[in-house]
Amino acid sequence: MAAIGPYEIVRKLGAGGMGQVFLARHAVLGREVVVKQILPALAVYPAAVARFIVEAQAAARLAHRHVVVIHDCQTDAQGVPYLVLEYLRGMSVADYLAQWRTRPPFPPPTASEAQPSPKPMPPGLVLVVLAQAA
Repeated sequence: MAAIGPYEIVRKLGAGGMGQVFLARHAVLGREVVVKQILPALAVYPAAVARFIVEAQAAARLAHRHVVVIHDCQTDAQGVPYLVLEYLRGMSVADYLAQWRTRPPFPPPTASEAQPSPKPMPPGLVLVVLAQAA
């Protein structure tokens, strides 16, 4: 099993232009966390590493129920920096919206009724989702 520092990689969650994100488990504590690692190809550029560290420092200063906690910021054995973040179980907003669009109507249509078109999300629910994302 691959590892980053003391964290055993469970699976890749995603990647972007600057980094990759993994679900991981601490080898001793067994706690599930998210490990965000700068792309190894970028780790050779001091400006990219500095930007990654500045992001970590900025996020570490935030304390809010809708912002994940940063537990640690380290460099692995190959000199590639990584962040260790709180892992929150749940679903992405995209998955939530897809689930909403495909949910069966309530009350269900009778056999004689035509299948109704999907209903839009209620404005109150939209505001809750947007407020949490903001």
